[in-house]
Amino acid sequence: MELVGPSKRRFAGIIIHMFWCVGLFLETGLAYGIREWSYLQMAIATPSAPMALLYIVLLPESARWLIQRGRTQEAAQIIQQVARKNGVTLTEKAQNLNDLEVETKEQSIWLMFTHRTLLTRSLIVFFNWFVASMVYYGLSLNVGDLSGNIYLNFFLSAVVELLSYFFLLALLDVTGRKVMQCFSMVLGGAACIAAIFPVLYGSDSIAWVTVVLSQTGKFGASAAFIVIYVYTAEIFPTVMRNSAIGLCSICARLGGILAPYIGDLDDLLEKDLGIALPLLIFGGLSVAAGLLVLLLPETSNKVLPDTIEDAKHFGK
Repeated sequence: MELVGPSKRRFAGIIIHMFWCVGLFLETGLAYGIREWSYLQMAIATPSAPMALLYIVLLPESARWLIQRGRTQEAAQIIQQVARKNGVTLTEKAQNLNDLEVETKEQSIWLMFTHRTLLTRSLIVFFNWFVASMVYYGLSLNVGDLSGNIYLNFFLSAVVELLSYFFLLALLDVTGRKVMQCFSMVLGGAACIAAIFPVLYGSDSIAWVTVVLSQTGKFGASAAFIVIYVYTAEIFPTVMRNSAIGLCSICARLGGILAPYIGDLDDLLEKDLGIALPLLIFGGLSVAAGLLVLLLPETSNKVLPDTIEDAKHFGK
């Protein structure tokens, strides 16, 4: 996100997640062919080993981050390298980053909690990560409970997720981050709530309705998960963007941890309540998180904030 300009941020933020879907498609084939879970786990984990080395060898450091750390010479070298590859001629001032006035003081992520506006925005973002992850993994783990073949359902779930990414590529810059995040969360939540009725009162003849609503919920949750990635990277300042993504990811993991326990409430409660309550929790929290997003500033095609002071005035 920090390596590209405002007009390309949606591509940087979305296309990388399409390879997540490629992994889901490969996982479907692996799971179909390898039925022993321990061997399947090893087959999935093994390709991860060389990734750290590839990151170090292939990816440049963020020039924006280097500048904020006062390492302008390293940043200048990266900018010159990118300019050569893109066929761009830089001025001498741009090549050497001359006359660049930057506040290089390191700032902690906890400073986001010392200002009312920044605290409110941070809590809304954290809540959206928590709920998006909880609903995403709750619906993903639920494919085994849907009617039909589990492998086909998982494959269709991955297709729906990929379609949500193409949907975002086409519309994210048109609608803006705020509207799209709100729409995605509300769509996913409404689908979860609506699924209560065919599950409780429908017969086997309309089991397909439950599948459609589940996949609609997955579409919304998948889209919301990607938008909040992009949104977070744009709303937090450069001096703490990495820490902010890490803290948000912790919130998301907490949601993912809770997802299977909420989904298994039907084993603890009376039949109808046990079926309806998980869907109400997923749906209600998703709708609430989506509506709270309307309190955030729009970040589409805006200059990213670099410091806490930039973040305080961002969107005003």
